[in-house]
Amino acid sequence: MTIEEIDRKVAFLLKLRRVLDRDPESMTELILQKYVQMGKTQDVAQWLNDCGYRISGVRGSRKYISTDITEIIDTAENVDEQLIQVVRGMQRAGRLLERHLE
Repeated sequence: MTIEEIDRKVAFLLKLRRVLDRDPESMTELILQKYVQMGKTQDVAQWLNDCGYRISGVRGSRKYISTDITEIIDTAENVDEQLIQVVRGMQRAGRLLERHLE
C-alpha cells in the first residue's frame, strides 16, 4: 500500500467521522447516516421498523421497505453535502463500507 492510498483512506475515514458525529437534523439525514453505518437499505428499513418509525403510504402509515430507503437516498435534498457524497459514493461502489475501505 502506498502513502497516497493511505492518505486517501484516512481522508475518507475523517469525512465519515464528521458525517456520523453530527446529530441528524431530519428523518432523511437519520436514514442516510444509518445507511452509511449499515451499508444495506434492507438493514436500514428493518432498523427503522424496529424503532417504530413508519412512512406515509396511500392507505395511511406503513412499515419501511428497502425500496423506500433507496428512493429517499436517490431524492435526498437539503441535507449535509458531505453526507450525500459519502452515501452516493457507497452506492456507486455497490459495496458495504468495509469493502469500500479495502
